[in-house]
Amino acid sequence: ESIGGSKYLLLIVDESSGLLKGYCLRAKSESGQVIMNYIKQVANQFDKYVKFVRNDGAKEFATNVIKDFFADHGIEHQVTVRYAHQTNSTAERNIRSIVTMGRSMLYHARLNKSFWAEAAMAAIYIKNRLPSPKSETKTPFEMVYDIKPSVKHLRVFGCLAYVLTPKELRRKWDAKARPGRF
Repeated sequence: ESIGGSKYLLLIVDESSGLLKGYCLRAKSESGQVIMNYIKQVANQFDKYVKFVRNDGAKEFATNVIKDFFADHGIEHQVTVRYAHQTNSTAERNIRSIVTMGRSMLYHARLNKSFWAEAAMAAIYIKNRLPSPKSETKTPFEMVYDIKPSVKHLRVFGCLAYVLTPKELRRKWDAKARPGRF
């Protein structure tokens, strides 16, 4: 379990750009609602419509609510063979990359495994700003948002950082910040 109470990582991969979107879930049953919200968000923000959703056919993706949602929105639901990871290779490769990157970041920062969700989200953030096999000249972020991403703000995962103590919670001679992990 993560420090936020999550037990599962739902990874959504945009097939056309390779952009990754991760969601930390407390229960697998949250998957359907998260996917439906994501599809609505894409339509609203980008005026683009999801044409198909591919998954391994697990129970959390096969509810009547989500099936009806797909039917109402004209979304093709492609189900791959369960436990045959090669049939859903794009998502499986990305999940493996995110877990490997996250595990490496946790180990390097000497952090407890309960920080897995933070490490996974950092890995997704970084991976979206790396060169993509989908384009020779653009990153997934750039393909979706039409702007070149800056990486100047990136810091080493788990490095020393200082957390500001609001002035309402400190006195004149108290420290303005306390040490923490980034």
